Amino acid sequence: MSIANPETKSIHALLSENEALFHIPAYQREYSWQNIQLEDLWDDLEEVLSDDSEEHFFGQIVTNTSENGYEVIDGQQRLITSTLLLASIGDVAKKFTSDQKFSSQLSEDERYSARRKVDDIQENYLLASNLKTPILTLPDENDVASFFTDLLIKGRIVESDNQTEKNLRNAYLFLKKHVSQYIAKKESENLGVPQQLKRLENLIQVFTKRFKVILINTASTKDGFVIFETLNARGKSLEEADLLKNLLLGFLSDDEESANSKWERIFTTLNRNSNETSRYIRSYWSFNVGLVNKDKLFRAMRKSNQLQNSSDAQKVLEE
Repeated sequence: MSIANPETKSIHALLSENEALFHIPAYQREYSWQNIQLEDLWDDLEEVLSDDSEEHFFGQIVTNTSENGYEVIDGQQRLITSTLLLASIGDVAKKFTSDQKFSSQLSEDERYSARRKVDDIQENYLLASNLKTPILTLPDENDVASFFTDLLIKGRIVESDNQTEKNLRNAYLFLKKHVSQYIAKKESENLGVPQQLKRLENLIQVFTKRFKVILINTASTKDGFVIFETLNARGKSLEEADLLKNLLLGFLSDDEESANSKWERIFTTLNRNSNETSRYIRSYWSFNVGLVNKDKLFRAMRKSNQLQNSSDAQKVLEE
């Protein structure tokens, strides 16, 4: 099996470096993200936007090298959504130059900056260097490919009876709405046009530079499927309990053997059940620190001032 070393890449690096062209092959499942997944993405993005030091791990992308670029074996849902988000940002940016109500409130330098943002999104994240070929394409076997390309490159939004096209259209409109709402207000304050432009520029910077993926590229489709099956096999996915273990033991690397022993004691007491272990730690955290939603425990603990050093981690494991 020939596998390049896994690489951590920002969205910017993934889409704009090395003349990358990605293609979703016909055997992949259709685009299926609904509002629940889109809301999770937007919540993550807003959290990173609110924290200058925060980065976000957006998952893995598994590809294999093909004649015309890279076939996407795993991660197609988040890759498609990333381009939809960038396209929707570009669409919102156009109003700063094409809508007199907005452009009249900007200086010439600001209008130029807005035009560059629209062009940069197209040139860096949506189109190849020839400015004709889309960086990401869907299977050519049906009309969804042209629907997706028209949506991304032309902002062409049409009604459709095709469920995949409905999902693509919904995602684009959902993201465009949230981008527009985000730049228009900061907390409860309505922002002026120059402030909105700055907020849009920051949104682009944060998503493209601070959202990270792990890219795993293989030389053949067969090798790619082996990796995909390994990453997604039952019991092999990274569950919340695994993340919590890594977080706590990361503070205790100087006494790794003892820390592992304490974790094993908890894990064994709970019948080596990851869900029960997560529930136990969440109960501890809610009682001693504060209530936290089921899906937010790891992030809450990672950012808490109650978990900053080895003493804090020892306390969690021992109590």
